[in-house]
Amino acid sequence: MPGTTNNATITNGTGASVVISSAVSVASILCNKALTISSGSLTVTARASSLQGALTVASGATLSASGDDTTLSSRGTVIADGQSK
Repeated sequence: MPGTTNNATITNGTGASVVISSAVSVASILCNKALTISSGSLTVTARASSLQGALTVASGATLSASGDDTTLSSRGTVIADGQSK
């Protein structure tokens, strides 16, 4: 599991999606698969991050980006608390 100073890159391997079910904090993330935050949280703290697949954030789960020069973009469909955004 990457930590707060790591850049997480999820671009290949088996499976069509990634599921987060605990508190995860990374410097940045690049993910081209569908990403679901089913519980817990995903926090990015530095640099540019990009989610290129569908993003689902379940009710009670959180997604946050903080810190100087930190950005988070999503190119796919975003569903938060059951609502498509």
